[in-house]
Formats: sequence, C-alpha cells, structure tokens
Amino acid sequence: MALCEIKNLRKTYPSFTLSELSFQLNAGRIVGFIGRNGAGKTTTIKSMLGLVHPDGGEIDYFGLPFSQHEKQIKQRIGYSTGAVNYYSALKHSRIHDKNCKRLKFGGQCRARRRLSVQYIDFGRGARPCCKRTSV
Repeated sequence: MALCEIKNLRKTYPSFTLSELSFQLNAGRIVGFIGRNGAGKTTTIKSMLGLVHPDGGEIDYFGLPFSQHEKQIKQRIGYSTGAVNYYSALKHSRIHDKNCKRLKFGGQCRARRRLSVQYIDFGRGARPCCKRTSV
C-alpha cells in the first residue's frame, strides 16, 4: 500500500528546475533521498510538507490529495530535520516549558525539564544545564 504517492511533481526556481518527479512510499519500507547538491531533495521534501508550493503535479497521502486534506494529513505524519535551530538567546528552560505546555504535559513539566538534556550548545560552547539526561 502506498502511504505517499508523488506524481509528476514540478517546481521551478530561477536557477533550478525539478521536473516530472514521480515515486511512492510504501508501508513497511525505509526510504532515503540520495543525490548531489542541487538535485532537488530538499525541494521535494518541502513540497511534500507544504512548505513550498509546487508548480504542478500531485501529492497524495493515504489515498487523499494533500492539497485538499493538508490539515488532516499533517495530523498523521511527522518530520524531523537533521538539526533543531532555536533562537540563540532562548534559554533551554524556556524552550522546554513552551514545548511542554504545547504538548499538554501539565504538572510533569518541571520533572521533565530536570531530566531533559545534560548539555546544550547555542553556538557559544556547550554548557551544563542539568544533572541527568533522559533515556
């Protein structure tokens, strides 16, 4: 079964064109995008997530067109980049509290913060912020 199907995806930038890309992601498979710089890997993924709007083609998840069911589909999928970029002035405790509140952890927030990370680096060098790390 195809969890995601891309048909004839097209996106044009002044210096790059992604043309007629088609593939499907099937249940139970692990897929990786491999290609040289500028091959269209990021453009494809951003199109699949609705972060850029393709010039043409179709993107379907679970048999539903992404363009018509974006909210419903996004509630069922997840995406993680290779790095997390928070504002450099934001303290770990504030980032944690915002995420904890958003995820509705309630009274567990303070305990989770103490267990979350041992070192955090915001470009000024790693510094200890807790005694233990989570598993």
